[in-house]
Amino acid sequence: MKQHKNSKRESEQGVVLVITLITLLLIALLAASGMRNAGSAEQVLGSVRTTVLAREAAEAALRFCEESVENGGSVPILNTGATEWKNTKTWDGADSAVFVLPVALLNEADLAETYRRMPECLVEMIPPTTLTYIITARGFGPEVQAVVTGESRRPDGTEVWLQSHIELE
Repeated sequence: MKQHKNSKRESEQGVVLVITLITLLLIALLAASGMRNAGSAEQVLGSVRTTVLAREAAEAALRFCEESVENGGSVPILNTGATEWKNTKTWDGADSAVFVLPVALLNEADLAETYRRMPECLVEMIPPTTLTYIITARGFGPEVQAVVTGESRRPDGTEVWLQSHIELE
């Protein structure tokens, strides 16, 4: 009878080892899956952050240019029939006619550290009246490099466009 109990105990010890190895494998797979999901979520949140920052920059440019039109400020106004905003050469050509906001105009001390490329705007008069304007602005995410003199102004990264119409009386 004692021999029978010993053989049963020996076979049970092998099963415990197999179950333990399978359990460890499942735990490792779950941990790996959790790490991959956390990495994906971080990438999505980073993308959302850069888009939000680009939108805030575009809103700052739009607001500044609107105030400039309303108060007779320093932003140049094109009398081109309000079609230049559609032209990529207007925005990205080496001799671009867009107004680039200086950091000092944005009144945010840490903005220079956040953005490498400052937001831009373009103000155009809508004919036949001289009191209606279309204002187009674009902002860039913090990953967009600053423009190097003489090179293309085409951004590589997050870019947000906003537009408004103003009719003065």
